Amino acid sequence: MLSDTTNVSHVAKRSSGTTTARGQARREALVDVALRAFAVHGYRGASIGAIAREAGISEAGLLHHFPSKRTLLFGVLEHLSAMFRQTDERLAPKARSFCDALVSLARFHEADPTLVRLFVVLSAESVNPEHPAHEYFTGWYETLRASVAAGFASDQDNGFVVPEADPVLMARVVISILDGLRLQFLLFDGDLRIAEPLETFLDTLRSTTR
Repeated sequence: MLSDTTNVSHVAKRSSGTTTARGQARREALVDVALRAFAVHGYRGASIGAIAREAGISEAGLLHHFPSKRTLLFGVLEHLSAMFRQTDERLAPKARSFCDALVSLARFHEADPTLVRLFVVLSAESVNPEHPAHEYFTGWYETLRASVAAGFASDQDNGFVVPEADPVLMARVVISILDGLRLQFLLFDGDLRIAEPLETFLDTLRSTTR
């Protein structure tokens, strides 16, 4: 549904020859610390040294697993993609319609502000074409628009959404709404929710015949 299919795993995994269970556990721990650092400080503001200290490892030890901050960033993005895919796989089968699945996803975002902050901060930074994640996020949004448009078209076929609405246009509008709601959610420390206003908007698109 809303998961990204941009392939970043080859960038992250080729950075290390470590294949042992212990090495994999260390990499996952480093990604977890880096995720929180990038969410707070952004890619530019986070430092390899600070991430290493927070993880309880030397900077040289971190660079053994991820030879540069760029490869660490792609390890974090790979984890982000996996999290969204797992969420889609868990929520989509339970939803009656694509619109219902969107609202469920918004509630998931409200429950995990760190992932929301990571996405908002890194996607905003990546507007700069020289940012290492620029291609990743342009690919993310291209895939996302197609996925959401297909979801709305499916809801139309099943009579859940009014037939006169343009699925491609609806996809752009809803993605923009989600981006704005996530930003306000962060700015106001969770007081302005994501799911409720999204559902109010989607109600204007729902067919009254179902």
